[in-house]
Amino acid sequence: MCIRDRTTTRSTTPRTTAPSTTPATTPAGPTYPIYSDCSTMDIGVPNGWRTTEGEPSLSASGSLRSSACAWSLHMAQTGVVAHSGSGAEVIQSTGNFSWSWAGWKNSPSHYGILTSSGASLIGCGAVKVTRDALHYDWYATCQLQ
Repeated sequence: MCIRDRTTTRSTTPRTTAPSTTPATTPAGPTYPIYSDCSTMDIGVPNGWRTTEGEPSLSASGSLRSSACAWSLHMAQTGVVAHSGSGAEVIQSTGNFSWSWAGWKNSPSHYGILTSSGASLIGCGAVKVTRDALHYDWYATCQLQ
């Protein structure tokens, strides 16, 4: 039977520095406000209204959507709900994303814009701004041509 010596050699040199320790860090919380990416809005909703009104469906426009998203972000960042001045559009600030369509349907002027016979293109987008851990708002824009 073979037996190995299991002793270990220890350094006899004195330690000149204390062992290093990393101080515990507390993870930083989020920095508010937080702005979401632009969310797509279902243009099937106003197209359903247009069908009811005897109007042709609107086609989705990427450039109008980009413009609507940019305007929604602008409103979210400034906290000012105002029209961009870029033509026919509907805007809204709400506490719930799904309320935008309901709000526009129940507003004769907004509903009239969304179902107007002169429009053939639409682009919509909404941005969520989180104000703190408990409060947020949605800013939504639809632009038509």
